[in-house]
Amino acid sequence: MSLIKRWMEEQEEQDVFINALKAVIENEEIDNEISLGISKKILDDESIDNLSDKQINVFNKYIDPHLTPECDSDECLGNGKIQMIDLPEAYNQKFELGGLYCEECVNYKIRLQNLMDEDD
Repeated sequence: MSLIKRWMEEQEEQDVFINALKAVIENEEIDNEISLGISKKILDDESIDNLSDKQINVFNKYIDPHLTPECDSDECLGNGKIQMIDLPEAYNQKFELGGLYCEECVNYKIRLQNLMDEDD
């Protein structure tokens, strides 16, 4: 793989991570002040590279689980987890759909709702 392609993929992964973390913060999923401060530091630095070992432990225990939450569907059509890339959209749809759902379940619920709207 070329260096440019690898760099572009790393940038894309970093953007996905940062956007997911922003969505978690904007939706007030992190309620611990220490965890929130570390999250904001990560956003400012656009990286976890500058965190201390203690901050990394807090990140792993209290922040990271919010970045790949479980789908709220009892009969999830995906793998049961919301992927980081889909997290901002899942939060955008949360109140309209009545929960936090993976991409597959969001698409299913939207199609179902559209069908029900057509019947009205």
